[in-house]
Formats: sequence, structure tokens, C-alpha cells
Amino acid sequence: MPKVLNGVFGNWKVSGIHTYVSGTPLWISCGQNFFGAGSNARCSFAPGVSTGQIPLINPAWNWSHDNIGTTALGRIPYLNPAAFILPANMTYGDTPRQMSYLRRPWTVNEDLAILKNVVIHEKGNLEIRASASNAPNRVLFGAPNTTQSSADFGRITGQGNSPRTVQLGARLSF
Repeated sequence: MPKVLNGVFGNWKVSGIHTYVSGTPLWISCGQNFFGAGSNARCSFAPGVSTGQIPLINPAWNWSHDNIGTTALGRIPYLNPAAFILPANMTYGDTPRQMSYLRRPWTVNEDLAILKNVVIHEKGNLEIRASASNAPNRVLFGAPNTTQSSADFGRITGQGNSPRTVQLGARLSF
């Protein structure tokens, strides 16, 4: 390739890190203090959960950004509040410590970088780099509130990732 064209189109490198992870398992607490167990005592399943009549995920939930944020009318909880109840006094709840079948939203992320090496002379080199974390600027949902006694129970009230971050850099070697 001619020197001028090679200077523009040659010596490019592209790299990427792709992260695709299922959400971590959730556990539901009641905010009660049984037998000195602290405020993280487990809840119980409502009658009908074991038979499948009452789903754990709210059937009205959708992935709309309108469902994320602080408590307000119209915000739909991710978890079904009807699926969990306060256990009877002096008894422990029957929900497991972690439910592998009930998870927080997944993580999908791409970090990209592009760099160009420019040869200045036989012992001189200029490297120009641009990198972006969360390059497509996706919004990933945070974990839902898992305290059954909370007014925000089941609601996702925040974002689980950071917005896109771009870094530019140059390095001169000689």
C-alpha cells in the first residue's frame, strides 16, 4: 500500500470485552427479628405458590424503563408481592436462603477499544487509542428490593451499571 494510504488505513487494532452474565440469585427477607435472628429473617411463600397458581415474578411486569425508579403510582414491581407473606409469630419462613429460580436482571455489557500505530521514523512510534466502557450505553437494571415489609418490595429502583465512559490517549515511544 502506498505510504500515505498506509498512514491512514494501516496499523489499526480493535479489541473488545463482552460480558453476558445471568443475574445472581435472590432471597427474600421480612425485616423481622425472630429469636434474635436479626432483621434478615426469611419470609414464607403464600399458599398457591407451590402449585403454580401464584407466580413469583409479577405477571404485569415488563422491561419498560417506566417501571424503574422511585416509588410512584404506575410503577410495577418485578417481584409479585402476593407470592410472599410474613411467617406466623415464633416460626421461621420457608423461603430458601437463595432461590436459583428467582434472579436479578442479567448483565449484558460490551467494552471496546481501537488503536492506531503511526511510525514516525525507524525508532519513533506514536500510538493513538480510544476506548469505551459500556460502548452501546445500555441501561442495565439493578436488583429489586427484596425486603417484604418495605413499601418498595419487588420494585427495581435504580440502574445496575454506569453510563458509557470514553477515554482517549496517545503514547509517543522513541
